[in-house]
Amino acid sequence: MLRKLGYTDISEACDGQEAVEIMSTPRHPPIDVVLMDLWMPRMDGYEATKRILESRSRGPGRGNGATGVTVLAVSADATQAAMVKTSSVGMKGFMSKPYKIVDLERLIVEFCRADGEQ
Repeated sequence: MLRKLGYTDISEACDGQEAVEIMSTPRHPPIDVVLMDLWMPRMDGYEATKRILESRSRGPGRGNGATGVTVLAVSADATQAAMVKTSSVGMKGFMSKPYKIVDLERLIVEFCRADGEQ
């Protein structure tokens, strides 16, 4: 779906631990958006998000807790508790599965606009 929307530099992780490993490897250009499932083997999306955002906020040139990455939850768990917890760990948006390509595009556009755009 991301390729159909025009995105070309895409990485995939099989679980939360792999997502943390991918995000800890320096890249150019850096990864700026993560679509995070909540329930994965080895490490869930909540813990993976906390680790990614903590490591990014400590990185070079990251003053005031800026992370340079937007984490968006994509999960079949659409309970109120899940939505509250995603926000508490730093995820910016939430989309429930199953979804269509227009839903994915809307999520990305809503939470990943360039600064100053409205």
